[in-house]
Amino acid sequence: MQKSFLFDINKCTGCQACIIACSTENYAQQKINWREVHVYNEFHIPELPSFNLSLACNHCAEPACLSACPARAYSKDDETGAVLVNQEHCIGCKYCTWACPYDAPKFNHNSKVIEKCTFCNDRLKSGKDPACVVACPTGSLQLTNWEANGSSRDVQGFTKSDLEPAITFIPLREGYKIPEMVETTGLTESPDLFELNSSKPDKKISLKSEWSLAAFTIIIFVMVSWFTAHVVKGVTIPPGFFLALGACALLLSSLHLGNKLKAYRAVLNFKSSWLSREIVFVSAFLFFSSTHLISNQFTEYARWAAVISGFAGLYSIDMLYRVALTKIPLHFHSASTFLTALFLFGIFTMSPALILVFGIIKLTFYIYRKIIFYKNNCDILPFVSGLRILSGIIPVIVFVSVQISGDLFAYIVMGVLSGEIIDRCEFYNELEILTPKQQITMDLEKELQTKSAYS
Repeated sequence: MQKSFLFDINKCTGCQACIIACSTENYAQQKINWREVHVYNEFHIPELPSFNLSLACNHCAEPACLSACPARAYSKDDETGAVLVNQEHCIGCKYCTWACPYDAPKFNHNSKVIEKCTFCNDRLKSGKDPACVVACPTGSLQLTNWEANGSSRDVQGFTKSDLEPAITFIPLREGYKIPEMVETTGLTESPDLFELNSSKPDKKISLKSEWSLAAFTIIIFVMVSWFTAHVVKGVTIPPGFFLALGACALLLSSLHLGNKLKAYRAVLNFKSSWLSREIVFVSAFLFFSSTHLISNQFTEYARWAAVISGFAGLYSIDMLYRVALTKIPLHFHSASTFLTALFLFGIFTMSPALILVFGIIKLTFYIYRKIIFYKNNCDILPFVSGLRILSGIIPVIVFVSVQISGDLFAYIVMGVLSGEIIDRCEFYNELEILTPKQQITMDLEKELQTKSAYS
């Protein structure tokens, strides 16, 4: 039967005995703390509750890590409900760390693979409680049988999800929700105007950390749109240069993997992992497009197979990043690889209608996103935004109103690609993975805004 943690928020003192017990029990496997104690309202902002959350893996009934992992390195024990990772199968792609909103999978930068809480599965099977439960001196952390009662959905600082996390909370008693006033430190202004910037966690994804993936996706959407233009309109493609681009894309994608020797496992979870689907479709695109360019056999089938698999690969790329588009309205970005490929197809085929339609769609999404960022006090990067908009508007105007010559076409393509590169780079810096620390910050900000509105 699925087991579950039972956590009484009223009793946790933040002593971290659970962390020490976890480390002691799993010293042979653990290199990074699997359990963390998070403090809600650590600066004791007046009239807001302050409490601790001891969290590790919640061993969800529908674990996102298991469905997202392309290498099928995860499994779920039917007897206990423990979600386990097989490090021998892990390729170190880190996609599970993106998919999990509870920050349970931990990437070990030394071993280059994932490690995580095992629920002390061996102890559970022998009738014992997990080490963290045994060590808790106040009884705030306990073990129980899990029921889908939604008890975790209304806890501040705990992310709401459809994953059915196996943790039940005993919420704060009424007397703790508005604690007594205490002397506070670290407040630079009135508590009502206190900013949480100093306590915001570091981002998991950025252009700096994922530059190889950014370069890979840019090359792929250029190749797909270019090859489609070749199939539909006969646009010239130098085979050697195209094949070199494909080889470069494959190399860049492999740089992201921690365990490159196990890269072949990345196609094993096609059924549920968008990353696995991306790898299968992009590989198929590269194979069929190369076959068409260098061989005279089956070229008619190969070229259309390349177009279909290419756009399927781009769709898969866009879908796998949805887990990190928490700040983007409708989870849709102007730098979508699928949409960008359609726009570039219009550029390569010199089709004013396609350029106008997809250019306007991309511009609308871009401006709307910047407006949302401005309203939420996020940096909109005025100079970069202006440069990106100009690189999108000018080609549309030129293509619609001017006869294009060879030299002018080359300059326009370079300008358009520059704008798309800017947009894709912004995309990676705008990605944000939800973690317990991030959720706590977001909930505190909401409480402060509500408090300010009624004060």
